[in-house]
Amino acid sequence: MKIHGTAKGGALSKKDFGVAFGGGNGNGGCSNFEDSLGTDANGTNSGSTINTSDQKLGDGCVSFDGVNNYIAIDGIAATSAFSTNVGSISLWINSADEARDDTFFGWGDTNAQKMMRFRSDGTTLTGSWYSGGHQWEFTKSGVLTADTWVSLMIVQDGTEVEVYVNNSTTGVVWDSETDRSKWVDSAMDNFRAGCTNKNSAGNTDFFKGKLDDFSIWDVAINSTTRDYIYNSGDGRKISQLGTAGSDTTCDNIKAYYDCDEFDNSTLTNNAVPI
Repeated sequence: MKIHGTAKGGALSKKDFGVAFGGGNGNGGCSNFEDSLGTDANGTNSGSTINTSDQKLGDGCVSFDGVNNYIAIDGIAATSAFSTNVGSISLWINSADEARDDTFFGWGDTNAQKMMRFRSDGTTLTGSWYSGGHQWEFTKSGVLTADTWVSLMIVQDGTEVEVYVNNSTTGVVWDSETDRSKWVDSAMDNFRAGCTNKNSAGNTDFFKGKLDDFSIWDVAINSTTRDYIYNSGDGRKISQLGTAGSDTTCDNIKAYYDCDEFDNSTLTNNAVPI
């Protein structure tokens, strides 16, 4: 069942929501997203498309052309998405060009260089927190081979950020770790999927590739949840959480995008609170 939402309203009934996400039918699945930002976390699409043949999960994925496509989701910018300096991010990435250096998502400060972003550098996956210098930066070499789906989970437990590529920290190199407690803060007032935006520079660094099943929590997800989502590389949609002891993560999801479709120019936050 596809989810249709709008930027203003359009929330599912509890009955329909339970059917769509597997709640109340004996098969597990999320039945509640208590901490969700709801329609405040809907995104505005600019040019990206839904690919319905090469997705990792479900009925589709978001495809960016590397020229000028992006999605603005400022409702999950700054501290509105993270009640404390704790949180998690999970998504699947598929790079279309091994020669490019692109940003596939990140938070930026409109007026300054401060940013937390994640990008491709050839076949290297990299991420950093920057303000006048890198407070932390990691790389994972050779993982972004063209047309290959890669799982990325970033977990901040309030002490330090940890990165899991294909559910493993093996091969993740910390090139800088001056302060790994850094996370999204109130100055990072915009969010972009498919590019970056900071320091009055507008949208730049456009990504060529695909993203799928993207979610944000206000807790540090544990190994049970990570294992369940990664599913030995086969993956599971976030909406299937609620079994295998991982049901509590549903309540702590701030935003979830199954990336199966757009509602006109809206990427709907599928984690609708009920």
